[in-house]
Amino acid sequence: MTKLVISILDHMNIITLLNSLVKQPPEIINLVLAYIPKPFLPIFLDFAPLVPYILPIIIHNVRIQEGYYRSEDPIDFFSSEFYNSPPVFDSMEDLAEMVQKFDVYPKDLEMVNVLGKLAEKFPSKQDERRETTFMVWGHKYKEILHNISSIHILDPVTGSNWNDMSFCLTHRFTLGSITYLSEDLENIMRICPETLQILRLPYYNFAPSDVFLRFYNLKTLEIKNADLRIFNFLPPTTENLIIERLGTLTNFDYESIPILYKLSYLEVGIRHINDFPLVTMKFPNLKLFHIQNSHHLSDFDSLHIPDTINVLKIASCPNLVNYTSLKTFHELRQISVFNVPVSFDLFNSIEYIPNLIEFSFIHSFEYDYSEIYDLDLIKFPKSLRILEFRGNFCIQSWEPPENLQKLSLRGTTFTNGINFKFPINLNNLVMSSTNLSTMDGVQFPPGLRVLEIRENQNLTTMINTNLQQLTRLVDVKILSNQKLSKLDNFNEDLREGVVMVYNNG
Repeated sequence: MTKLVISILDHMNIITLLNSLVKQPPEIINLVLAYIPKPFLPIFLDFAPLVPYILPIIIHNVRIQEGYYRSEDPIDFFSSEFYNSPPVFDSMEDLAEMVQKFDVYPKDLEMVNVLGKLAEKFPSKQDERRETTFMVWGHKYKEILHNISSIHILDPVTGSNWNDMSFCLTHRFTLGSITYLSEDLENIMRICPETLQILRLPYYNFAPSDVFLRFYNLKTLEIKNADLRIFNFLPPTTENLIIERLGTLTNFDYESIPILYKLSYLEVGIRHINDFPLVTMKFPNLKLFHIQNSHHLSDFDSLHIPDTINVLKIASCPNLVNYTSLKTFHELRQISVFNVPVSFDLFNSIEYIPNLIEFSFIHSFEYDYSEIYDLDLIKFPKSLRILEFRGNFCIQSWEPPENLQKLSLRGTTFTNGINFKFPINLNNLVMSSTNLSTMDGVQFPPGLRVLEIRENQNLTTMINTNLQQLTRLVDVKILSNQKLSKLDNFNEDLREGVVMVYNNG
């Protein structure tokens, strides 16, 4: 990885900055490192003074993902879906280099795009015996893989790559995660170790049995179908449970369900509520609740969800009209609703949901847009940092929440144009599919980093703005505004590739 490191560090011109950083007190160094996305931490292992600070982070969990890095511009390819990834190595060879150099082994290892991928440089006449990338690594780096507590293979397992999975287990590598794309569990249950932590079976229909109880360290389980009896057959270690369709009408003793103290994430699709509230009391430490496809749910109160949750996600519940009880959910940090008719009584005072950080309200294009939502009447708490709207909204004299850092308005009707000031700390702004005919004179926040103006069919001009003064921009997209003919220039010192302007008028 050395050439890559040198290329990246030279390109970003940060060697001087790093030399200055390591002269600071340890608490300052750790604070700065906390702001560096974890996938990029291995890059800095070649900078010796930072190794004592980075190595303790890396040894907990790493990922191998070929092609993750692009040395010519590491920021350009970085997307939010990978933001929460652990530290990333490009290959097993790079990880082996770290192990040899520092004599440490990561506790957990994630592997991406390794199953069923044929290794290179094998004669074509031996195709039937060719080994996959994972098998080659398994032979060559057997000692390293045996010293890793848990190997999480993120590729889905199918019939075509089952040999890789068998190879992993017959060589006694400790498997921590598996995603199996089949309804048949016979193969998996026959060979999977009891130490399995993550089991994803998106096509599996659960029938009451103790099939999962043998996994004494299971933390995450995903299945397709089950009914409420499944809560009698979960290991007490279960933290995350995802069920695409959960049947809620069963005839059994709900008192027999054990309290699942560790269950913090529950994602379920429920057609009818029925007896579901009888089991929610068994989840005292639930922090994230995601319900979807419940066409008969009209009152959120009927679910009896603990008021201690931090994250609430509701999708495709077209008759849900009452969830004003959320006003008392003082620990809520995030609310996301999709294709749900929101009652904005929830936000008629800034005192409600006082710790809310993120609110997302999205209607898909096929949703019934007969109702218009007036943003002028909505009062968000001062804690709000992220606000996303897509739907039939109207703005006449609205004032955005003063502490917003990200604002996304899609499909919004501006009666009087943009007649408000953007929050001073706003760094991410999206304006899409609005009725705006002009954005002349708009003053954007000086710290803006992301700007997207897209598919505003009536937008003609965007001049006399302060775009020229925005020096912190890292991602600009001015796209598909069919009538846009006049646009201010951007600052000429912006990094190449930051600004994308095309398919406009």
